[in-house]
Parts: sequence; structure tokens; C-alpha cells
Amino acid sequence: MDEVDKLADALNRGGAYIVPMEDARGALWTKLIFNSASNAMGALTRLPHGVACDQPGVRGVMRELVNEGKAIAAALGVTLDSDPDALLDYGREKAYQHPPSMLTDVLNKRVTEIDALNGGIARIGKEIGIATPLNEAMTDIIKGLEYSWREDEWRNLKP
Repeated sequence: MDEVDKLADALNRGGAYIVPMEDARGALWTKLIFNSASNAMGALTRLPHGVACDQPGVRGVMRELVNEGKAIAAALGVTLDSDPDALLDYGREKAYQHPPSMLTDVLNKRVTEIDALNGGIARIGKEIGIATPLNEAMTDIIKGLEYSWREDEWRNLKP
């Protein structure tokens, strides 16, 4: 940990804001779970974060995506550093009109980070035997959306 503290101190002196941690998995998993809910639903609905949270059905799906991620983290023995579901509400208050990065990718027809976010949760779930049907569905739907942008690959396909 001494090396981590020294690196954090050097980076902080250079203007960064670094919090050294013994085990960063809790912070990483909290952010992963938050982003898997916010980004996927923002990309599919094309709504900024707060507006998406105000749609009861959308917010319900976000909550269930969070629950799947929390189940995976718990099974891995990861203690989250905060509640990702509460962070969705906090984000609604602080960044109401903020477009999630995946929404920006979709609007610009760029490959998204769906494989790393929802796809990662789903992949780990399969490895450890925990079902993550919503994360799997989000991954499949966003991958289908990405494929739709490559019309030159599928336009002339035949059964």
C-alpha cells in the first residue's frame, strides 16, 4: 500500500484527485453496476439520465439491472462502497439532462461499451451460475442496434 500512497500523493500534487484504497473492487463494482443501468437504458430510450429515471417503467428496469449486478458482486465477495440504486437517484438530482456516454455513442453510431458493462456482468454471472437475464438482454439488444448501423453487411443477405 505504501507504493499506492506514494503514487496517489504524486498524482494529487500534479492536480489529480486520487483516493488510494486497499481494495478498489467495491468502488469499481459500484460504478460498473451504476453504469450498466444508466448507460444501457439511456442508449435504448435516448433519454438523458434524469429524464429516464422519471419514467416509472424505465426506472424499474434500471433497478432490476442494479439488483442483478449487486447479486454478482455479493457472490464474488465484493462489498460495494455505496448503493448503485441510490446513485441513480443522486445522478437524477445532480445531472438531470446529462446524456449517458452510451447514448452519445448510439446517437453517433459508434461501438458502445455494452460488452464491458452489461456484457461483463452477464458473462461473470454465467461463470458463477447466477442468472442475469436483463443484463444479457441489454447486451443482445444494444449489439443488435450496433449491427443495424452496418447495413452494408446485412442489406443483401438472404435466408
